[in-house]
Amino acid sequence: MQIEHRSHIEVARALPGSGEQLHFTEQGLVSRAALSTTDPYWQWIGFASTAYQLDNGTLDDYLHKSAHECGLQLKYIDSGSQAAAKTIRPYGTTSLSGCLGAIDEVLVTNRLHRVSSDDTYELVIDFDKGN
Repeated sequence: MQIEHRSHIEVARALPGSGEQLHFTEQGLVSRAALSTTDPYWQWIGFASTAYQLDNGTLDDYLHKSAHECGLQLKYIDSGSQAAAKTIRPYGTTSLSGCLGAIDEVLVTNRLHRVSSDDTYELVIDFDKGN
């Protein structure tokens, strides 16, 4: 992201799983700090989102949108899990607030679960073949 401050241009860097927070002082000085995509700072994005209508697509569609909103990269544990998510058509509405909490609520009702931890930048999904 490129930010123009007065006549100076600063570029915030982004890498998978992390970005950079820029802080400008009144004197025009810039400080930089790393900011993980799972940092609680980003929770406001989920709260600013409108309700997501699940009826309009597949579970895979919802997971892609949610992963993007949460700053995560979506992956499936295997092709069977991905195929399941592409064929499941959930119904109702949910919010994207709380990111991982909202994702987990939708997953559990559709026999899928998240196998990645809360501190990674990946959203790894596995289909529960035992139920």
